[in-house]
Amino acid sequence: HLVQPPVHLSLEQTQGMEDKWLILYELDQPCGQTCTENVTALRQIHRAVGRHAEHLAIVLLNDGEAEAELRARLEEIYPGFNLVSDNGQTAISTLQTIDTGIRPNATDIQTYILDPMHNVVLAYQNSADPTDIHKDLKRLLKWSDQEGAK
Repeated sequence: HLVQPPVHLSLEQTQGMEDKWLILYELDQPCGQTCTENVTALRQIHRAVGRHAEHLAIVLLNDGEAEAELRARLEEIYPGFNLVSDNGQTAISTLQTIDTGIRPNATDIQTYILDPMHNVVLAYQNSADPTDIHKDLKRLLKWSDQEGAK
């Protein structure tokens, strides 16, 4: 779902991710089987964008300090993940205010695409097909690549 107007998300722990598109996923607490499956799908999306992978970062948003066990498990799934802690829950609060026009609250949305200026531009319901996320992302990356070449 298109986020109109885009909402800027300030993430302190995203140094080195400037000028990159971000897939942001809010981790479940605790991160059980469904969470693990969703995170694995994000790994596949990152791999599937091919030559555009260097322009994309996967950010897993945790609502507190991630324990070593969670970090190790996520690292096992994919070392390319960026685990970000939102101790003050300011990012999570901002995400919950996003109105996609499809529901009264944000509890059924966990996956977001942010542009290189870290504006939330797309939001996906938990039931979204990872293939659809990949298609949208591919279009955005291709478009931004063409714009950069001009």
